[in-house]
Amino acid sequence: MASTIMTASLFGIIVLVSFIWLVVVAFKRHIGWGFAVLLLSPIAAIIFAIMYWRESKYPFLIYIVAAGIQLSYAFKVFNEMGGGDIYELAQQVGQGHLNEKQAAAEIQRRLAGRMLDSGQVTQKQYEQLLNKLEQSGPPSKQQDEAAIEEMLQRIVSELPDTSQEGKVRAKLAAPKSVVVEPVKKEPVAIFVGDVSDHIGKTLIVTLRNGLIREGVLTEIKGATIIIKRPYRGGHTTYKIYRGNIDTLFLQPD
Repeated sequence: MASTIMTASLFGIIVLVSFIWLVVVAFKRHIGWGFAVLLLSPIAAIIFAIMYWRESKYPFLIYIVAAGIQLSYAFKVFNEMGGGDIYELAQQVGQGHLNEKQAAAEIQRRLAGRMLDSGQVTQKQYEQLLNKLEQSGPPSKQQDEAAIEEMLQRIVSELPDTSQEGKVRAKLAAPKSVVVEPVKKEPVAIFVGDVSDHIGKTLIVTLRNGLIREGVLTEIKGATIIIKRPYRGGHTTYKIYRGNIDTLFLQPD
């Protein structure tokens, strides 16, 4: 994420320099245009560029392109920091699929997953961290994401060193009571971000336009999931963009 922030900052500097260049060009044309571009951009900048394209095309094009790229990187940073996950969970809570405690627990789990992806914890530490989170229960509603992440870091620091394989095995080998839960016959709601864990399973997908697609998840290509269902001796394939999914359910075997 650090490289993404650095790139966004670099384009921010380019946006600032090109904007100053455009303001100077506007002041050379007329003092009124100068203050308009300075104070009322980007609308004034667009109008000025249209009216005086020959003079302003270079600073204006650099300004617009750099601003667009910076915005895309800012959105990427937002997602990497978990903003997209929080927005998705807020929607799930608003639609009644999750309560606030379940959403808070899911935020914990996803933050732990990002720590694993970034190399802050090993796979074994990640599994131990999930066990500790299950034992401690969901965080209070007053805790924000930064507080939750700080708590996760503290828990990780208390985990045993995974390089000491013998000690870890001894602790993990302790007998635990096994609770057998009844098999759920009804479809189970799952998160869109966890769909990759269910390849080969039957999914029920409700799209934002109200259409329902049901079939076996066979493949994931980037932000697109591919499901197939039998049809007249063959099969029908649905390619669904994740952003178009409203709800997602797993059909038990």
